[in-house]
Amino acid sequence: MDQELHRNEFLRVFNSLCERHPKFSVWSDFISLSAYSFSNALEFRQDREDQYLSIIKKYSKDEANKFPELLAHTTNAMDSDRHQDFLGQLYMDFGFGDKKKGEYFSPYSVAELMTSLTASEGDDNSGYVTVNDPCCGSGVMFIAMANKLIKDGKNHHFDMLAIGSDSDPCIALMCYIQLSLLGCAGYVCIRNALTEPITGKLLQPPEDAFKTPMLYHEIWATRKLLEKIRI
Repeated sequence: MDQELHRNEFLRVFNSLCERHPKFSVWSDFISLSAYSFSNALEFRQDREDQYLSIIKKYSKDEANKFPELLAHTTNAMDSDRHQDFLGQLYMDFGFGDKKKGEYFSPYSVAELMTSLTASEGDDNSGYVTVNDPCCGSGVMFIAMANKLIKDGKNHHFDMLAIGSDSDPCIALMCYIQLSLLGCAGYVCIRNALTEPITGKLLQPPEDAFKTPMLYHEIWATRKLLEKIRI
């Protein structure tokens, strides 16, 4: 099965990096490097570039070249099977979940059921569905909603806006990466939604937001402009 092959290839490369570095550090660094690469390719920020450079210098040249491999295997795994939370499942399989915080990711099957029971048809005026998850984890609810739209014959690239936040930087960026790879429009913020809720107009992301590539598409850029001038 292709999905299993890509997962095994991911694990092979990942484990080779763990020979010299702590397992969670490799995972966190992979997530951060991938997220900063996506973000700065779209809208350059020096602070994120500085964080990228501070991480990558810990690794040799050969080791550094393995991080793009990990991202490629992640992309291929998600392409081979959209009905999964690839990064979230690996995170839990590795035992990275913090039991003290009650950190357990919902299985994809549960998210799929919840989406089928609670999803709305959206706002007719906006032309798209907004999914706001203030404790987004690795983004499984967004993935399930995107797949529901596809099943219903809609275009998840333009018919859904995903807005997420999580207080754990690594987990929030896992969500950002998966949304980006799935071609979903939206953004993710690293913050505690109870003390720092995302407010304001939906298509005017906060300064700290990680915006997905699809959000820069001309359709969303037009919607953003219309929302900005709308009273």
